[in-house]
Amino acid sequence: MENNVKINEEKIIEKKVRAVIYNTKTGNIAIGFFNKTKTLILPGGGIEEDEQPLNALIREVREETGITAKEINVKTILCKAKSEKANTYKTIITTFYLIETEANIDESKMRLTEREEAGEYHPHWIKPHNLRDALKELIKTRYEDERFVRNAKETIEVLNKFLEYLKTKMPSCDER
Repeated sequence: MENNVKINEEKIIEKKVRAVIYNTKTGNIAIGFFNKTKTLILPGGGIEEDEQPLNALIREVREETGITAKEINVKTILCKAKSEKANTYKTIITTFYLIETEANIDESKMRLTEREEAGEYHPHWIKPHNLRDALKELIKTRYEDERFVRNAKETIEVLNKFLEYLKTKMPSCDER
């Protein structure tokens, strides 16, 4: 069983993890950019057979950003998303985690997959509002790409939950 794929009444269920990696020093979050397809994606990926979700999260973060387990603090689960893969019997369940760090992206520690290397994947830091705005603009130009639009809208929803979380953790004007 590869990629933690389970067959349930003729339906394939694939579990994934993704991370909103928040740099507490700069206020930026990490985003992966595929140069060939001009696609933005939060770091993460599939859970391997017999792998626990948090272990998969830590592995994926290191592979895609070079940030190690010692450099992160997993804060909370922001949300879970369920999507049906078009024209298949596959359901993808993704858990989105919030990770805080003060570390920088270290490409020398990254271990990309062949697909990521072929797509010219590179991680970047970006302000959350800027990423949300960029995704909204990309949706307007790539509206015919159903998969891209679905993933972009999902990422926007996760960013909104992250920004709501930040508001609850930041002191109000009265508390400062």
